[in-house]
Amino acid sequence: MQQRLFKILLSIGLLLITSLGLGFGYLIHLHTQEFLDAEVASLHQGIQERVTFLDEITQREDTYLDQRLQVLLPNIYRLLTADQTPLAQVSLDRLFLIKNMYAEYGQLDIYILDPHSNIIQTTNPKELGVHLASYGTFRERIFDRLQTQTLYIDRFSTSAVEGSLRKFAFYRPKTSSDYTLEISIDFYSYLEKRYSKEYTELFKPSAFNTFVQTNPFAYYIDLYLVKAHSAFSLIHQNHQMSQENIRKVQALGYLEKQEGNFLKVYQLLKEANPDEILGHTLILETEFNLQNLNRLRNALILGSVLLSLALLVMMLFILRARLHKDFIEPLTQLKSNLEQLSQGHYLLSLPEFKYEFKDIAAAFVQMSHAVQARELALLEARQVLEQRVQERTLALQEAKSYAESLARTDMLTQLPNRRYLEEHFEYLIRDQNTYPLTLVIFDLDFFKKVNDTYGHHLGDQVLIHVGNLGSSLIQAPAMLGRLGGEEFVILLPNMHKQAAWILMDELRIHVSQTPVYVSGQPPIYVTLSAGVVTVTQKEKTQASFKHLLRCADEALYQAKASGRNCVRLYTPN
Repeated sequence: MQQRLFKILLSIGLLLITSLGLGFGYLIHLHTQEFLDAEVASLHQGIQERVTFLDEITQREDTYLDQRLQVLLPNIYRLLTADQTPLAQVSLDRLFLIKNMYAEYGQLDIYILDPHSNIIQTTNPKELGVHLASYGTFRERIFDRLQTQTLYIDRFSTSAVEGSLRKFAFYRPKTSSDYTLEISIDFYSYLEKRYSKEYTELFKPSAFNTFVQTNPFAYYIDLYLVKAHSAFSLIHQNHQMSQENIRKVQALGYLEKQEGNFLKVYQLLKEANPDEILGHTLILETEFNLQNLNRLRNALILGSVLLSLALLVMMLFILRARLHKDFIEPLTQLKSNLEQLSQGHYLLSLPEFKYEFKDIAAAFVQMSHAVQARELALLEARQVLEQRVQERTLALQEAKSYAESLARTDMLTQLPNRRYLEEHFEYLIRDQNTYPLTLVIFDLDFFKKVNDTYGHHLGDQVLIHVGNLGSSLIQAPAMLGRLGGEEFVILLPNMHKQAAWILMDELRIHVSQTPVYVSGQPPIYVTLSAGVVTVTQKEKTQASFKHLLRCADEALYQAKASGRNCVRLYTPN
């Protein structure tokens, strides 16, 4: 009992330690998750502020540069065509000469476009021969505008390949041919000339790597520029973003994916806005290394579990000592007394108990006396009950036998009824030693006339008389039974049809010569007609009680047709 109680306490303790461990683990998980969420939010907020700041600076510089280009493009055009040289025939040397004159604008490139928007001369050899009209909506947005205006300055455009910002401007005076002058200015090099190299570094995508160095969990950062359902990396050119992730971020604004100890977070920094300078969709991708955080969380959870386990062990030892003294010893004594009581020792001497066990001991003594009295009463009651059970069992057996007899016996003649005849036939048909098996059906000739003449009471006496005559002649294993009305059936195992015919003819003669004597009435003579059918073992598969009864009934009909008071054998067809 002591071990069982200790196991119960141990189970409760384990349940408590498990609950405490789960509770501490859940709290630690919540705190670490909150800490991680705060770090992610802080990092994203810093990057968002940086992007907003860059948008403001870019907007300001774009406005300032527009004002300068309105003067710069006509000046460059006059320098290129100073000696009446057509724009289409300007040499490359002159282009580079003028480019160097305006080095204050940083990386400035000059282009000459033919009427079909092909670059026929440029200071950037990589773009010589490029057909600008093939670049999306260039003709609709820029080239067609030069049909109605002389100067067009485009806003800053991002280069997904180089990760750069460039400013494009176009000039076509009405007095010239259809050739167009185009210049482009690199935003970063322009800022270096206008301010300083350190100031320009703040605008480059690589400057965002400082956020990785200041965040304890950030592994890397990348910015994706989304154009036409494709994302181009601005920091790590070898990184790619799937179209599925692009759609999810654009729809939800935020997406998290965790693989092992690494957590990837995608956040929509900017949605496409044609009214802004950098009007493309901008997505921030941040990957966090959670290995150190997970280690710290697991260490805290393990520490809490070990501490709870130590407290549990201490608590169990204290509880065990108190339980043994206050509960185990009294319960052990009570158990010993219960064993004596179970062996029939009702006079018990109990020691002194403390606490509630004193009341339990007193109640225990009262119980022993009550049990003794009740056992004596139960013994007497059991003897009476056993006697009644024996009497009821005997009565039930007699009633059962009588019910079975009623269910299988004809109440008038006390012969087997149709149900018993069918059951006995099924038994005979399955027995291999009962063939040939003969069935005889006979009824009393003109029995209705007997009922009409003498009444049904005398008719019943006639049926009983015929049944008694048949029973005296038909011996086991044959069976005589009443089918119903004035019809009787005889089952004759191991008897050929000729022997059955002789037996039935003997019964016919015996019935016709033995009258029924009733007080106050003249003797009543009756005759019978019978039909006989026999089945062999080969025919038993097709034989059934109803089938043989129908065949015997046909033979009985032949006997009736032959003048009654005779026996006929069944002949097929």
